[in-house]
Amino acid sequence: MIPDLSGYLENYCRDLEKIMEVYLEHMSRGDLLSLIHVNDLLLYLFKKKRRGTTACAVERMENFDIIGDGKVHACADLPETMSIGRVMDSGEIVFEADAKARLQKIVSYKEDLGCSGLRR
Repeated sequence: MIPDLSGYLENYCRDLEKIMEVYLEHMSRGDLLSLIHVNDLLLYLFKKKRRGTTACAVERMENFDIIGDGKVHACADLPETMSIGRVMDSGEIVFEADAKARLQKIVSYKEDLGCSGLRR
């Protein structure tokens, strides 16, 4: 959970504006920067599509990152304490019993922002 969501959003928007200014400056010169997340967002915007999930779709429990010690994470950006399972020696993934519920909590901010009311 983000304790100061409005402050976080304010800082995020300010930082994003700075990034986009540099991005647009480079694009005007014909340089496409390797900002995968920004390129993804622009692609969805241009195609007028809605993804329906967070960028890495943690709430779907479909894509995972395996950290060196065999811990399974829904996203490599999450702290180690947020692992949701482990890869066994056999290759089988064993998830924590509450893994899906924990991931749903991570994206609960979408309800606060009204994202669930958006058409997909």
